[in-house]
Amino acid sequence: MNREEMSTPAERRIGLLPIILTADQGLCDYLTAENLQAIQVDISNYDALRHVYLRLQKSHDIVGILCFSGETGTELCRHFDLPEPICGSDQGNGDRITQSVILARARVPMPAHLEVNEKEAQSVVAEIGTTAGVRPIVPDVAAIATAITGVTAFAVAQGLTYPLISLVMERRGVPLTISGLNSGAYAMGLAVATFAVGRLTHVLRGDYLIVLSLIGCACCLATFASFDLLWLWFVARFALGFFASIIFVLSEAWLNTACPNRLRGRVSGVYGMGLCGGFAAGPLAITFFGTDDGLAFASLSGYVTLVAFLTFILGLYARTKPERGATGELLKFFSKAPLLIIMVSTFAFADIAAISTMPIFFVRIGHSATFAAASVTALALPTAIIQPAIGWLLDRTSRRAVAICSGFVAGASYLAIPFMTSELGILSAFALMGAANFALYTCALTMLGDRFSGSALVTGSAAFTLAYATGCAAGSSITASAMELVASVAGPITAGIVLLAFTFVMIVNAFLRRNDGT
Repeated sequence: MNREEMSTPAERRIGLLPIILTADQGLCDYLTAENLQAIQVDISNYDALRHVYLRLQKSHDIVGILCFSGETGTELCRHFDLPEPICGSDQGNGDRITQSVILARARVPMPAHLEVNEKEAQSVVAEIGTTAGVRPIVPDVAAIATAITGVTAFAVAQGLTYPLISLVMERRGVPLTISGLNSGAYAMGLAVATFAVGRLTHVLRGDYLIVLSLIGCACCLATFASFDLLWLWFVARFALGFFASIIFVLSEAWLNTACPNRLRGRVSGVYGMGLCGGFAAGPLAITFFGTDDGLAFASLSGYVTLVAFLTFILGLYARTKPERGATGELLKFFSKAPLLIIMVSTFAFADIAAISTMPIFFVRIGHSATFAAASVTALALPTAIIQPAIGWLLDRTSRRAVAICSGFVAGASYLAIPFMTSELGILSAFALMGAANFALYTCALTMLGDRFSGSALVTGSAAFTLAYATGCAAGSSITASAMELVASVAGPITAGIVLLAFTFVMIVNAFLRRNDGT
């Protein structure tokens, strides 16, 4: 089909023929059906893109590149001697201004960008009488369901193994130090996987990696059920962390790829509900199966295997796939989105303090062990239930404002708990703190999808996991040390101060951005 047949009258008047490159076959078919020129190509593969551009250059004058993930757009612009975009997915919504500048240099008018549904698009086109660039905004439900299902299984496995392994080791007379090192093996597996996941996505497709990692988690759980060798438990715990991290990273990246911006907050809220619900549900296996004969581990292994099969089936119906990760970009991401990294680290700091330190605090100030255990349930269940509402707020209001309010509420609640005497009041404040604190992670996940796409989403999700592991390590050690060296109340007060300090940083950042007009 020639240039005249593929372009609209408005495009012919300005001499512009948009050509869309996409890795999504479904999107390619959609655009072609709408009389737009689209080419399916792996947009994370520079050589493949270069080949397409060399072919296009034989019959077209290439004016500019509007948007690519990572550094691909910049590299192509340099190769073809075009104005360099600053519009990589790293830069966010502000890049539309840069895109206008690029087209203006080439004397090409820049159309407005609107996110509308089909009926609204028809109305807009009729009103303005010109061309409109429309992209599908229908979420990939199968992909979203796959990501949430997989990460919920991961959360159930983690929620069970943390208390159960400690209880089993305690019953067997294993020293507390060794038990702590075993937990550290899990955290080490989480961290190592963040550096490996980008390379692994170049070996195997992301959705297949999620399925294989779920099977790997099931094998680790079966190992705990079948063997009593302590050294083997260390290996299995490390492997469990490694596989769980891959599930976590790729599920988050896939989730953001599969949903449009207008729904991203609500989808992230449902994702957070699955994550929290999994953490809360995991320990219930101990109640039903006990700790004596490995039945809890074996049952959970069977459950995760079933989820792996379900994930594979759902993945067959998904229109999108997890992008390939960029190798060697993990640590660079920390400088690209420092505020998001701080947000995740702050959440992890306060979260692990709530799970590991606060039950000890409650016992030390005179509450029963039963109350301390109930506090964890009071923390987890409301946190899971409230996340969809947080997601709704993220889609309807300022996402930055939701993060600021969440940090303030969580910090203030932490500071109020040591001065409360009513057990009902303490549990209520603790639940409010947990919901507000986890909202920080829901905010971070939503804002990650706002600013990044493609391979940068995988890198960003891996950076989130590394930041989470770092925040957990700091939270458990610092709050516990504060309780030992200063006083019991120093634990929650330290966590509250960290949350309020982050809130202050967010407010200052928002003020500076407002003054800069960004």
